[in-house]
Amino acid sequence: MNRSLFKRYLSKIGCYAVTVALIIFFLFPIYYIVTMAFKVDVDAMAYPPKWIFTPTLKNFVEIFQDGALIKSLINSVIVSSACVLVGLAAGTPAAYALSRLKCRWVSSVMFFILAARLIPPMSMLLPIFSLFVKLDLIDTHLGLILLNLTFVLPLNVWMQKSFFDEVPREMEEAAEIDGCTVIQAFVLVVLPLIAQALVATAIFSWIQAWNEYLFALTVTRSNARTIIVAVNNYINFEQMQWGKIAATSVIISLPVMVFSFFVRKYLISGLSAGGVKA
Repeated sequence: MNRSLFKRYLSKIGCYAVTVALIIFFLFPIYYIVTMAFKVDVDAMAYPPKWIFTPTLKNFVEIFQDGALIKSLINSVIVSSACVLVGLAAGTPAAYALSRLKCRWVSSVMFFILAARLIPPMSMLLPIFSLFVKLDLIDTHLGLILLNLTFVLPLNVWMQKSFFDEVPREMEEAAEIDGCTVIQAFVLVVLPLIAQALVATAIFSWIQAWNEYLFALTVTRSNARTIIVAVNNYINFEQMQWGKIAATSVIISLPVMVFSFFVRKYLISGLSAGGVKA
């Protein structure tokens, strides 16, 4: 084996070793929280960590017997699903209009839409809380949905506009020549071409609404509390119930992981090609 070939093999081995090390580094917290969910409190709090233990479903059984947590899980599903539906219903026409308009102020509008996501959420807490108190939206599903939409809608518009830009305008003009109205051309021609992009946008919108914590903590109490806030139920002055915290964290992460697994084809295609095939 000559020297250059040896160096090539050595560099490949180094690359593989670094890749494996990075994968272990990033997956270890997930492994740790999942294993903690199947430990009793004594094993979960053991120091140094106890790697060999007898798995138990006690934590999952107890949290599913907690009516407040189940209600919080249902609230998260309601809020996230509503944000996706309303976000697509409002964001898709807006993105299409901004894509087809040929005006100088379109770029300014897109900048102001993006600016809504650039504002630090913490700086908005006090005025939003004061406004929600006056509008009687504290601890309501509607209030939390409206709050999440302020961040979901800009994401929808920005993502979908890039996909609409890739759809040739000539396809709509051909449909209009055949007798379609503008709305019919939009629904029958354009939307099918960006179907995978819509799925990708819906996934990101749902994940963002599902994971939102700061506003949910501020404007909800018990009626509209989401599951990501309900984790705090297992943190009190006397003790932290690590097993239940870990089990709830697994439940929070599981829907996102399962949903993303089943729609991964549409997610990858939507992000890479915008759903438009040459």
